[in-house]
Amino acid sequence: MKNYYEILEVSENASSEVIEKAYKALVKKYHPDLQPTEKKQEAENKIKIINEAYDILSNQQKKENYDKQLKMQKMKEEQLKFDSMKKNTGNDVHSSKNNHSQSNTQNHNPNSTMQKRVIKNPLNITSNDYDDFDRQEEYNRVINEAYNNAYNNAYNEAYINSLKNMGYQIKYERPFKEKIRTFFAAVLAILFLIVVFFILWHIPFVRNYLIDLYNSNDIIRILVDIVKNIWSSFISLFSDKV
Repeated sequence: MKNYYEILEVSENASSEVIEKAYKALVKKYHPDLQPTEKKQEAENKIKIINEAYDILSNQQKKENYDKQLKMQKMKEEQLKFDSMKKNTGNDVHSSKNNHSQSNTQNHNPNSTMQKRVIKNPLNITSNDYDDFDRQEEYNRVINEAYNNAYNNAYNEAYINSLKNMGYQIKYERPFKEKIRTFFAAVLAILFLIVVFFILWHIPFVRNYLIDLYNSNDIIRILVDIVKNIWSSFISLFSDKV
């Protein structure tokens, strides 16, 4: 996929004014009439590519569509680089295992003068500080896992932002277990409030205060009456019809 920003020699955040100025400068620079005879054909091909790039980047709708495609292309390239890096990392671990076997052979040799290193500062560890393969393997695993997590988070964020830029609305579906937990938490909260109100209602001075509050405050009286009507309607659904 052609990178039209590189063709016009501008950044991907360049404004329309900058793109237009860069286009005019390049057209003047590579105009076939200003080139030697042996370079006229090359200049014509260059101008065609420049015109193609400007036609896309000067049109707002075409530019938005192109930016989306370019971003997806870069994401794919990053994924390929990441997969290649993981493959190379696996080869490095295999090579380290072979080196470890050779070092063990030397350590068992009575004529060997090799001594085992001691890590003096565990907070500043390098790969050269490991003589034991298990620790080297664990070190590689932790580093790879941290890199994978960081890369996947960045990849997912870029993918979601790309979908948002395309006009999609992102909605996150809650897992079924989480919905069940939320439902039971709400039910338990309601039951807890009912129990607390029931206990307070049987305390004389609290009951008298609530009754006075109900009689003196119109808003509270309206809210309580609404709740009472809803409760009465709910109860009537289960009562026997006359």
